[in-house]
Amino acid sequence: MGAVGALLIAVGAAAGCDGDATPDEGGGDPGPTGRLEQRGSPEASPSPANPERRIDLLRARDAALEEFPNGVVYDVELEEDSHRWTVEVSAEGAEHALAVDARSGDVSELEADMPDGPDADLAGLSARSLDTAVRVALDDSGGSEATEASLDKENGRRVWKIEVDDGRTVAVDTETGEVVATDS
Repeated sequence: MGAVGALLIAVGAAAGCDGDATPDEGGGDPGPTGRLEQRGSPEASPSPANPERRIDLLRARDAALEEFPNGVVYDVELEEDSHRWTVEVSAEGAEHALAVDARSGDVSELEADMPDGPDADLAGLSARSLDTAVRVALDDSGGSEATEASLDKENGRRVWKIEVDDGRTVAVDTETGEVVATDS
């Protein structure tokens, strides 16, 4: 190996040394980026409620954000009959409706389905608020899977309304993670 080969190895090693950003190192928040590793992967874990379905609500959201990394998801709905999730995203100054295959995670844009936009303001919405809302809704209801999530307003508060496979809808405050209301 010559001097050029050694230089290339040294440059390659140095480039990979500082790649991980963590809050402790001042590199910012390493939270959800919208990039899915499992897209179309057979290793994706099946839904507890439906072993045939491999993509859950949060993975469908992530698949949509892979297409629009700077977007904000405000509605996710499972359409059982077509085995797909419909995900509405605000990105690039427009609203987009995407279909995410519930088995493979493949994403396509629904051109005929133009979303009317979110029912609540998206400004300052935490990327983790939907993750928290799904967890809280499942804990509160005792259900095994979230089948729909929509951003809404409830008593003046911005909430995620999470529909669960047990037929309940749980409204979870986007800021506090507190259950605001439960409907059967």
